[in-house]
Amino acid sequence: MNSTSLKFVNYSFYRLTKFETRLSFQQWSDSTERGILNFFTAQKALKIISLTVSRNAEETFIKELMFCILEKCPNLREFYFHYDGGVIHLNTEEVNHYFALIPKLSFISTDVDFEVVHMPVLSSSNLAASVLDLSGRTGGEVYVNLLKRCTGLKHLRLINPSESLAQEALKLMVQLIMFENMHLVMKQCT
Repeated sequence: MNSTSLKFVNYSFYRLTKFETRLSFQQWSDSTERGILNFFTAQKALKIISLTVSRNAEETFIKELMFCILEKCPNLREFYFHYDGGVIHLNTEEVNHYFALIPKLSFISTDVDFEVVHMPVLSSSNLAASVLDLSGRTGGEVYVNLLKRCTGLKHLRLINPSESLAQEALKLMVQLIMFENMHLVMKQCT
């Protein structure tokens, strides 16, 4: 392959707008993990990422990968991040960082069980997500806070929600019904 065709391949490769894969880890080397992180670091045009990672992957790498994608893919709008029911532990700073990175996402789908020792008080900023698909076994306060901040939510899918998440979803539905009814009444009055 000559240098011109190599440049074309690189150029085409870095223009991806959608990427879907399943990563099945079989004792991958550090250089392979670095290569995966470098791949996402270079993907500035990606708008949709659908990534499933096998449960036997190291939690530290999965967390690093999740943050790398959210930080390095500025055009990302749809993020499907599945860890086959694996747990990611987040400290207070990481929770704040996660919520700071996701405001522009319009579609969030995850089965990650986020475990947080202490949930920080988050800013009241809203998220753009109109679709939220949460299917982790716990998700905990991270899921509840995601739901509370998605003010333009149009599609919600919860699989085995915790009691607090189910309660928050019901509150949201009641608020939406009340808002719709108020909006209809206001239309009739004008």
